[in-house]
Amino acid sequence: MRTRRFSHGTIRILIALGILLAFVHAARAEVHRFKPTIGYPTFARREPVLRLRPGDIVETETLWGEWYERPGGKWPGEVGPFYIEGAT
Repeated sequence: MRTRRFSHGTIRILIALGILLAFVHAARAEVHRFKPTIGYPTFARREPVLRLRPGDIVETETLWGEWYERPGGKWPGEVGPFYIEGAT
């Protein structure tokens, strides 16, 4: 059986192309800033609050409420969902 060997130059070109493609993909990513304003008391089926593509970046905050500060405080609720294109 014959083994196929690549020259060092070919390997370098393939590595450079891979790095270039990674940078091109990263440059297309969008940064989304999401500040939740309302929380829901249960998990439920709701319309997405934000739509994303793979590779996008999300900067967000958490909801804060009495639940975190004292026993028996009001729970701030759930936020979301986020929809990611292509995710199943």
